[in-house]
Amino acid sequence: MIFFKFTSRLCLIIFLIGTSSSSFAAVASIDFFKFESFKETIQLNVIKKNNLSEINTADLDFVRANDKQLKIIRNEIKFSTFNEEKFLNSYTELNSLFTEISFDIYQESKFYLITNNVLTPGIDTKLRRISANYINQFYGLSPISVSMPVEKSKYLPIESPSLTAAEAVPALGMTGVTIASVLGLGAAAGGGSGGGSGGGGGGSNPLVIISSGTTDIYDSDSSGFTINVSLSPTSTNPVTVNFQSTGTATLSSDFNGPSSVTVPAGSSSTTVTYTPVADSTYEGTEIIKIEISSVINGTEYGTQSVSVNLKEYALRLGTAFTDRGNSSARAALTEYANVGNHSSVNSTIHPYSLMNIHKAHAYWDGSQHLSGKGEVIHVADFNCDENHQEFTQGGKTTTVVGVAFDADSAADFHCNLVAGYAAGGFSGSSSSNDIMGVAYEADLVFSRVPGTSYLQKAVDLDSARALNAIASNNSWSTSCADEASDVDAFIAANPSATIMEAVGGALAGCGTISSTATAHMQAYVDSIDAFQTAGGIMVFAAGNDNSDSDVSALAALPIWFSQLSEAYITVAYMEVRGSPTISGSNFFQLSNPCQQMAENCLVADAWEIFGAYWHDDSSSTSNYTDITGGGSSSASPMVSGIIALLNQAFPNHTPEMIVDRLLASANNSWFTPTGNTTFTTHGNSIKHGYHSIWGHGIPDAYAALSPITTSLNPLIGISTGGSMVNNADNFENLFPPSITELTANPSFGDSLVLGLKNENGYFYDALGGGFKFDLSTLVKSKSNKSDIKEFINNDIMNLRNHRNVAIFNNNYINVLGSIDRNKNFVTSVSIDTPSIPIQYFHNLIPSSFSADSVYTNPFVNQKNGGLGLSTQYKHGNSTFMLGMHDSGNHSGLFGQASDDTKTIATSFIHNSRSVDHLAVISGVMEEKDTLLGSKHSGAIGISGSNPKSYFNGFNIEHSFKDNLFFKANTILARTIVKNPNNSLIHSFSPISSSSFEISLIKKNIFDTDDRLLISLSQPNRIETGSMNFKIQDLADSYGNIKHNLKKINLEPSGRQIDFGINYIKKLNDNAIFGVKNVLSKDYSHYKDGNLNHLITATASINF
Repeated sequence: MIFFKFTSRLCLIIFLIGTSSSSFAAVASIDFFKFESFKETIQLNVIKKNNLSEINTADLDFVRANDKQLKIIRNEIKFSTFNEEKFLNSYTELNSLFTEISFDIYQESKFYLITNNVLTPGIDTKLRRISANYINQFYGLSPISVSMPVEKSKYLPIESPSLTAAEAVPALGMTGVTIASVLGLGAAAGGGSGGGSGGGGGGSNPLVIISSGTTDIYDSDSSGFTINVSLSPTSTNPVTVNFQSTGTATLSSDFNGPSSVTVPAGSSSTTVTYTPVADSTYEGTEIIKIEISSVINGTEYGTQSVSVNLKEYALRLGTAFTDRGNSSARAALTEYANVGNHSSVNSTIHPYSLMNIHKAHAYWDGSQHLSGKGEVIHVADFNCDENHQEFTQGGKTTTVVGVAFDADSAADFHCNLVAGYAAGGFSGSSSSNDIMGVAYEADLVFSRVPGTSYLQKAVDLDSARALNAIASNNSWSTSCADEASDVDAFIAANPSATIMEAVGGALAGCGTISSTATAHMQAYVDSIDAFQTAGGIMVFAAGNDNSDSDVSALAALPIWFSQLSEAYITVAYMEVRGSPTISGSNFFQLSNPCQQMAENCLVADAWEIFGAYWHDDSSSTSNYTDITGGGSSSASPMVSGIIALLNQAFPNHTPEMIVDRLLASANNSWFTPTGNTTFTTHGNSIKHGYHSIWGHGIPDAYAALSPITTSLNPLIGISTGGSMVNNADNFENLFPPSITELTANPSFGDSLVLGLKNENGYFYDALGGGFKFDLSTLVKSKSNKSDIKEFINNDIMNLRNHRNVAIFNNNYINVLGSIDRNKNFVTSVSIDTPSIPIQYFHNLIPSSFSADSVYTNPFVNQKNGGLGLSTQYKHGNSTFMLGMHDSGNHSGLFGQASDDTKTIATSFIHNSRSVDHLAVISGVMEEKDTLLGSKHSGAIGISGSNPKSYFNGFNIEHSFKDNLFFKANTILARTIVKNPNNSLIHSFSPISSSSFEISLIKKNIFDTDDRLLISLSQPNRIETGSMNFKIQDLADSYGNIKHNLKKINLEPSGRQIDFGINYIKKLNDNAIFGVKNVLSKDYSHYKDGNLNHLITATASINF
C-alpha cells in the first residue's frame, strides 16, 4: 500500500507541474449508475468545464477494473463485522490509489453494503462525494461542493430526486448522523419516523442483480449452469427480467436457455438454467455472456452480466468417421423402420433407436456410412440358412463352419432371426418384408449349437477366429445347469473337484464329472481365451426367465474362469413402454437378471419386434415375421452388431477396450445403481454404475462413438509423444484439446493455417479411443478485418497533434521515479511498461494508416511492459539510451501484459542539420511460451524453446523546407528458437521478419492551418523461416503412436501494403477536421485479389 501510494503521489506531482491553470469549477453531476454515463458526465462536467479537453478524455482516463483489481477492491472493503469508519477509510484509500477505476470501486462497495443490509442514504452520499473528490484531484482540481443525484431506489427512504451536500469533499470526519442532518434526512441509520432501514420492507421498483457460481463449463455438460436472479428489496409486483446474449458463444447453437424470467411477487429471487450444446466443430473456449436487456417492475443494478467460459469438452468426431448429422434420414429407411413395426403392437420407441443405432449409422468416412463393413460376426446357433436374403444382399459374405445345420422352417428359424439383427444386409428396399441389421455390411460365420459337443464348439470357434471374427454371438443355453447359481451349487457339492472339473461336470457332463467332460470344457474355455486374445468378444444371452434369481450359466463363465472376463458381455432383455424417450418411460424386466454378471451386462428392448423368418429353398423366398413376445436371443445380436461398428470405428482398440467403451457409455440414467465399475486397465479410473437386474444399462452406440469422460476423469487428450497411454511416464506428453491452441500474431498471416490444411490429428479419451480432428482448427488467426476503433482513436490523436509534424515524444508512462545526477544523465525505474528505449521508438512509429502496426510489432509492443530499469545520457545533439524490462514481473495494476518477455535494448538518437532526427535501436528479446507474439498452449505449446530475437531498427525524419517533411522507419529481426518440449511442434529454422513505413507530410496546402500526409507501410511480416510439425498416425492397439514431420513455410501467402492519404484542416480555434483514405493490399498478410478500402472522417470541436 505504501509503495503504490508513493507512486500515485509522484504521478500527481508530475501532472500538476505540467498544469498551467488550477480551475475551481464544480462538478455539477457525476452519474455512477452506468459506466458509459459515468464517463460522459465526467467529460462534460469536469474535463470540458475546466478546459482540459485538449489533453484529457474520460473515455481513455477511466477503465473497468480487471480481475486482479476487483479482487483487491473486494478484499479491502470486506469486514467480518461492519464498521462504517473502517469501511470509509478503505474506500478512500482505494479511490486515492486507483482513481481510474473509481466506477467499479463505487459499484463493488455499494453492492457489498446492499447485500449486507447496511446501505443508507448517508453512506451512499459519502461514497459518491469521496469518489468525486478524487476524480477532481486526478485532474489537478481542488475539493469542491457537490450536487449529485440519488438513484430512485426503495432502499433509500427519500422522495427528493437529488441530494445537495453543502460541505466540501471529503468530509470524512462527519458521522452518519451529521451527514444526515446536513442533508435533512433524519437518522442516517434509517431509524426514526422518517423511513425504514436500508434493507427492510417490500417495494414496487426493486434493484435486480444477477450472479452465477459457475465460471467454466464444458460443452458436453448437459446439466448446464444456473444464474441467480435476486431482488433488493422484494417487490409487491412480479418482476420480469429480459436477457440478451452478448458473448462470443451463440445462443441456440452453442448453448440454450430462456430469454426472460419472472420473479413472483413477494419472492426475493429465482433461477434460470442455460445448457451448452455439444457440437462437432472445434471452436476453442468461447464466452457465454448473459446481460439484462430490460426489466419490468424493477431496475437493473448498474450493468449486470454473467460470463462463463464455454470449453470444448470433447470433439464429437470419430477416428475414420465423422457424424454426418443425418440420423433422422437413417432411421427413416424402410428396412430400419421395419424392425420396430410389429403388426399388432405400436412400440413407442424403436429398439435400434433406443440404442442410438441410427446416430451411429450417420457416421461417415467420406465415402460410406459406419456399417460394420470389413468386420466379421460369428453366430453360434441352430437352423441357420445362409441362403436367406439377409445374408446375401449388399455384397455380404456368409460362411458356414463345422457340423451341417438342420433345415430352417416356419417352426425353426431361430438363427435367421438372430443373425438378421446382428448383420442383416441392406438392399435399399421399400418392401415391408425386409429388415437391416445393426452392422448391416458385416460378414457372417455360422456354426451349429446345440446338438454339438463342447469340443466341437471349441473347434467351430477356432474356425471363426481364423476368419477374423470380432464378435461371437451365442443366443443359446443349456438345460443341464439353468442358472449360474446352479453351477455354484454343483461346485459346492463337489469340494474335491477342481473348478474346471466341476464346471465341466455341471455343463458338459450335465451333472456328472468325468475326464471327457473336463477335457471338453477345457477345450471350450481355451478356445474362448484364444478367440479373445486374437481380438474377439464373446456375447451371451442372459436367458429368458424373469422368475430366475440369476443369469444363465453359460452367460456367466467368467465367474469361474477369470481369464475370460475382459472380453465377455452378457445381454438381458426388457420392454420400454410409455414414452418415445427413455426419460419418460417405464421399464419391464423380461429376462433373467444380470446378477453375478452385472458388471459385464447390458440390456436391450427385444420385445414384440419384426425380423427374419425362414427361407423357402423351393421358391427362393425369404420370409419375415412378427416376433410375438421376444427374448434375450434377439437382444444379444444387436449388441454384437454394435461391437462390429465400434471395431470399425476404433481399429486401434483391443477387445477389452471395446467392451469397456460399450459398458462405460451405456445409458444408466433410468435406474439407481447398486454398484460401480471402475475401468482401471483401459479406462483411467472411469466409473460407471450398474444394477443387479439391468447391468450397466442400455447400450448407446452414439455415446460409445464419442469421447468418454467424466468431470473426475477428463480426456487423456492430445499426445505429443510416442504413446497415448495415460501413465506417470507419459503425463507430460498429454494435453486436453480445450487448452491446445495457437493464436497467431498477424506477422505469420495465413502460413500456419495453410501449412496444416487437410492434415489430421488425434486426441484420445479416457478409454483410449482415438478421435480425428482437423489440425488447422487449432490455429486462431487475427481476423482480417480492420479494427475501426483503433483507426478512429488514431485519427483523434492525429487531430490533437495537428500542429506538430516531428513529434519526439519524451513523455514516458508509469515511471516510478528517476535519479537525475545531472541534466545529462538520468536513471529511471518503470512499472508495467517497456523500458525507455522501447517506449521512445514506439512513439516514433506512425500509426495513421495501419492501426495494428504499433501494437502487433512484437519488438516495440507497448503492451509487453513490466518492471524496467533505464538510463539516458545526453551529449550535445546526441542521446544514448540503455534499458531492460521483464514483463514477467508485472503488477497488473495498469492492465495485463500480453506476453511474457525479457528485453534489453539500446537506442542512439542524433539531431543535426543534415538529418533533423535520427534514431537507431538495437536489442534482444527473449519470450516465454510465445513466438513473436503468437500464443502457443497445450499440445502445440513451445515450452522450453525460449525464442530469442535480435532486432535492429532506425527512424529518420527530415524537413526539406519549412512545410515539407520526410519520415521513414523500419525494424528488421532474426529469431532463433530452440526445440520445444512435449509438443507436436518439433523444431524451427531461424526466422526473419521486417516492417517499414515511409511518409511525406506537406503543410500549408491551402492555407497556414492544414496539412497533407501520404504514407506507404508494411506491418511486421515473416520473411523467411519454417516449422517442422509432427503429423501423427492413429495409435495402435498397444498405444504406440508413429508420426511424420511436415515442414511448414512460415512466410505468409500475401504481403500487406497500406497506402494512405490523410488531410487535416484547422477550421478555427475550436474546430479541427480530418479525412483519411486507406487502401490495404493483402490485409493481415492473407493473399487477396481485392483491396481493403477504408475512408474515415473525424472532427474535434471544443464548446
